[in-house]
Amino acid sequence: MAYYLVDNYSIMTPFFLLLFLNNITSSYAKSSNPHYCPPSSCDNYIINITSPFRLNTDPKHCGYPEYELSCDNNLTVIHSKNDVKFLVRSINYGNYTIRIADSKLDKNNYCSFPNNFLLRENSFNGLSSYSYHSGEDVKLRKQIVFLKCENPPIEVNNNYIDTASYCNGSNYYVVDGGFNVSDMAIGCETELSSCISNQVVVNGTNTSYFDIHNHLTYGFELSWLKIQFYNVFGDYCSIDYSDEMRSLRCRHRSFRSIDDIRNNSIL
Repeated sequence: MAYYLVDNYSIMTPFFLLLFLNNITSSYAKSSNPHYCPPSSCDNYIINITSPFRLNTDPKHCGYPEYELSCDNNLTVIHSKNDVKFLVRSINYGNYTIRIADSKLDKNNYCSFPNNFLLRENSFNGLSSYSYHSGEDVKLRKQIVFLKCENPPIEVNNNYIDTASYCNGSNYYVVDGGFNVSDMAIGCETELSSCISNQVVVNGTNTSYFDIHNHLTYGFELSWLKIQFYNVFGDYCSIDYSDEMRSLRCRHRSFRSIDDIRNNSIL
């Protein structure tokens, strides 16, 4: 039998009434649970921020302090230990990576240059520039260097990427961070350093500054997988995707499947 609600409200059957009451009860239970952590966000791009990350405005029991993010003009930001600000571009909870980009960069302004930032393995709390896959370290980012040259280097070779083509009057040249200082052109000096994805090819033959700038604004990934595993198990581990059980393979031992670990909220 249907129940008719007064004041021209729609008809509500016993089933939908129970469903309605259940939703109210569930919502109340969550809001009244002191340990409940609703997903948080600063903007329309990074939504559903959950553990291990937290916003600095979240309840203290949510997430982990070393993974604290903040909101700045409706943008999600993260700071390095030496207080360089980066924008959070994405968080992938499936592969345990966060993608960040230097906050000084403007995607539409090729004369915007990044902060001087040399990424070290301990530059961010709880985040690594390496992931661990199939027993091997996988490097996620590479360092690039901006050289300031008084004059166009006579001995410019394919290792130098000229920024002047896209930033009129600029005397910066970009090189791969692995270049030898002894090979630096006369009249050039290191001005600043930054990071891009390790997959980017950095040379003047295959890459223009247009590409470099786009890669800089896209950002680079860091992983919390190795550090989370180490914190939990005291060992460096990776997920064996070739195994249907998706087992954990560690340097010194093996564990159950990653899905079991997730279900038990260990990661």
